[in-house]
Amino acid sequence: MGKKKRTAGQGLKLLLIRDFLYNEASKEHPKNANKIQKFLQEYRIAASTKTIYTDISRLRDDLEIPIEYSGKGDRGYYIAKKPFDPAELRLLIDCIRNAEFITEEDAATLTKRIKGLASAPDRELLSYQLEEDNKKSETGASVIENIPLIIKAIKSRRKIRFNRYHYVAQRTTHTFLGSMEYTVSPHKLIQKSNKYILEYAEDLDNGGQLHRKIDVA
Repeated sequence: MGKKKRTAGQGLKLLLIRDFLYNEASKEHPKNANKIQKFLQEYRIAASTKTIYTDISRLRDDLEIPIEYSGKGDRGYYIAKKPFDPAELRLLIDCIRNAEFITEEDAATLTKRIKGLASAPDRELLSYQLEEDNKKSETGASVIENIPLIIKAIKSRRKIRFNRYHYVAQRTTHTFLGSMEYTVSPHKLIQKSNKYILEYAEDLDNGGQLHRKIDVA
């Protein structure tokens, strides 16, 4: 006999089970058939524990999702292999939060998106706040938005325009003198010591060029 034809509702159930295990389960906190059944009820999908076992097998065999069963402690299912493990996600978050050139707003947005890659039990680890020595950039421009634009300009050999702010450093403060607009030809973008440095050429009135470097952030 051939395989039974699946309905759209069956396909939806498989996707919901997959997402539930991905987002809510881990090796230390697996989910059994009863918990999966309760989850499906939130979407008004009726399923017996027997059919859930069949669905798990289909996810493994047909979609090749690495679902494992844990028989220790809280018994149940979890997805064995994910794109990133919690330690790698923690490292990404720490790098973002310690990058001086990323604003508080951008850091919060990126951290939230990274946490979404982890299962619910692992998000507690990712939510732990480390003390930070680096002060975030308070500039209005978003480095995350500007860097791709600069790279694109370098590759296409197009000029870019930016404002450069001039200050005079004093003992305890910096006096703002004003800003000037520059139109330059970007040549190279360098990342060094939590900063981006742009090498560019500025056209002179005599037809020559002045090569300079500037901190992007």
